[in-house]
Amino acid sequence: MVTKHHLEALKIIYDRLADGAVTWVVTGSLGMALVKIMGALQKRITGQGWEEPVEVAPHRQFVNVGGMKVPVLSLVYEQEAYLKLGRVERAAAIGRWLLGE
Repeated sequence: MVTKHHLEALKIIYDRLADGAVTWVVTGSLGMALVKIMGALQKRITGQGWEEPVEVAPHRQFVNVGGMKVPVLSLVYEQEAYLKLGRVERAAAIGRWLLGE
């Protein structure tokens, strides 16, 4: 489980990033949870270059973590994104999880 100390650190980071567009990714772990904080999302598709930045709002969901509403991308979106990037194994793993396997 994520400790109170880790949740407080995550909230500080989230509050600082919530004010503007973020163009970088922070990846780390808080206890057992893997955390990624992302800004403007673009994917570079092999042979096609960069796609337009993704409109995140339609794909955003909120989960409750330690009393905070934390925005996350839907797993359906994540699965589609991994397929576009050619990461078939990761997309398949998400698909199996979505099907309850």
